Amino acid sequence: MGGGASLPALDPSAAAGCLGGSHRPYLFPEASKSDAEAEGEGRTKISGVAAGGREYLQTTQEPVPVEREDKSAEDGGRAPCHRIADGGREYLATPLQPHLQIDQDPSNTNAPAPSYELSRPEELVRFLREANVALVRGKFLARLIEENRVLPRRQEAETEKDAFVTDGELEEWISKQRPVIWTLSHSWESREHADPFGYQICRLKEGFEKTPALGLEMFHSAWFFYDYVCLYQFKRMENHQEDSFRKAMGNMHVLYAHECTRTISIQKAAPPNWIDLEKSIPIYYNHSGKVEPRPIKSLILNDTPYIKRGWTQAELLWSSSRAQMLFIPELNLSISGCTTDAELLDGEASNTAQRAEVPVTPEIFKQRTEELVFTHRVDLDPVIRLQAKVFHYKASSALSLSLQQLTASDVETLSAALPHYVFLQSLAVSHLELNEKAAKSLENALLEVPQLRSISFTDCAKPCPELAMAMAGVLKGRGFLHHLDLTGCCLTTAGMEALAEALKDNSVSLHELVLMDLRESGDGKALAKGVKSNTSVTMLQIYGTSLSLEAIEVLFESQLGSLGFGARYHGAAADGVWRLKDLGTQLTDAVEAVAEGMELTTSLSELDLSYCGLEDPHAQRLAKALKRNQSLRFLDLRSDQPFSEETTRELKDAWNESRPLDHLLL
Repeated sequence: MGGGASLPALDPSAAAGCLGGSHRPYLFPEASKSDAEAEGEGRTKISGVAAGGREYLQTTQEPVPVEREDKSAEDGGRAPCHRIADGGREYLATPLQPHLQIDQDPSNTNAPAPSYELSRPEELVRFLREANVALVRGKFLARLIEENRVLPRRQEAETEKDAFVTDGELEEWISKQRPVIWTLSHSWESREHADPFGYQICRLKEGFEKTPALGLEMFHSAWFFYDYVCLYQFKRMENHQEDSFRKAMGNMHVLYAHECTRTISIQKAAPPNWIDLEKSIPIYYNHSGKVEPRPIKSLILNDTPYIKRGWTQAELLWSSSRAQMLFIPELNLSISGCTTDAELLDGEASNTAQRAEVPVTPEIFKQRTEELVFTHRVDLDPVIRLQAKVFHYKASSALSLSLQQLTASDVETLSAALPHYVFLQSLAVSHLELNEKAAKSLENALLEVPQLRSISFTDCAKPCPELAMAMAGVLKGRGFLHHLDLTGCCLTTAGMEALAEALKDNSVSLHELVLMDLRESGDGKALAKGVKSNTSVTMLQIYGTSLSLEAIEVLFESQLGSLGFGARYHGAAADGVWRLKDLGTQLTDAVEAVAEGMELTTSLSELDLSYCGLEDPHAQRLAKALKRNQSLRFLDLRSDQPFSEETTRELKDAWNESRPLDHLLL
């Protein structure tokens, strides 16, 4: 979870769907027909046009003539039928015969939904104002906990002192973007009240308190969107309440996908020790027409798991489309796109990195909704429409995309989404698994992203020749790629040979190649020959990868401008140079090969030998080579163990005699 005193300022220009990128703002034009008209004709018009002028029209079934209900019903699972005794009468409540109903307001049915840009703070505030959505203060939630009270409805909370953020504070927030606005994704544990046991707000407060980078002080000062208290709930007696609710539900994605908000998901339901069915809580009671205490056992409880609910899964996808992701090392916890894991929020830290949800096309999301639970199926189409709107907006504006912890199935899902990212320039994925089918899907998808310039697939623990072969196909098919990074992957000898073969084709224009810490990937000879054949490759970083002496010699014969055997970009010291032990090569022999290469090369301007385990004799040999070198401008010889004064003096003397060398790092 990100925040606290060290929380970085949120950058409203950050990219959609990426880590630390930027995006191209894109507003959706209004649909030519209103949603109501389209539904009347048995289809849903998605109010968006993707980049490139393509218009998306999604066909749906004829609308089901069921009345729309509160988010309490929309959010939940398919509740079982309950016989409820009330005032001497017994009645049966089913999902399609809701106990709580909403009167439709025909005057609003044809009103076009406004569009909101999802990165600028003023657009978020515009939505909050136009939909009249409140933000609740953390200190008000803390007061409820102290007084052993459950959340009130928005209608009753408006009578509480200092419960909501004021319009003046929102105006000031536009320029400061402080405090952070947190949106909650959670289950409704009963149809009448989202948090009847008070468990969720206590869990939220405890999560802040137990997370060092957040803390109780930040909880008190934070602003939250918690639907039950921030939206007008049933029964909405006044027209402005109904109007506010409809406008908010029509653009609910804004709160979860906007770059200036952060999402916390509370996925854990109230445990048994929190459940007291005899306890009474204030709810709106339809039979009396007023808010009054009612026993929890009389409510329609909903125990559908969070991960099975339609609304919550949509909220996770919307949240994961954000650009920025904050990382808190104390709990290994990510927030934003990667939503808060319930167990981690409790302080039960794990060593598993948090993953961002993979972008999901509207078609795949619609298929998935068949396995998700909606209390009322009438909610399905609005959720699908909103998910499509977010997906096309983010896909048509993202310049970079960063993901992690992908299974082969996730890769196939990503492959279906990538062709929609028409402005995407950078793709970074860490910790992924591939099979032959997923690798082929990925290769085909990457060939369809026209602006892509940088690809990074890192830390594949299992042998993954399919990845190297797919990247070879991408290089041949695209013709141009500026940067390719396969650090930490086990490409195998076959994969390296496929990559090398692609590089031998001079129609392949690749400028930067990063292959650090490759294991079980051969001796590097094939790769070196491929790099030598391809005159467009100007930078190679290969720290921690096995290289034979022949491979080292060939690399110095290439046209590389920058060659990295060291850990300059790796962020950690080495336990030996180029994994020489894997090949039985001695460090002294490798250093001699490098020294001879330095004396012969005329193209190499940067050489990284940092943290390679070099000792005084090795550095002294490199000093002699440096005096004869005619091209190096940058040389990194940093080491965990400092060289002797004599060796340091020899290196400085060589530096003074070397005309081109500008930077020598020791």
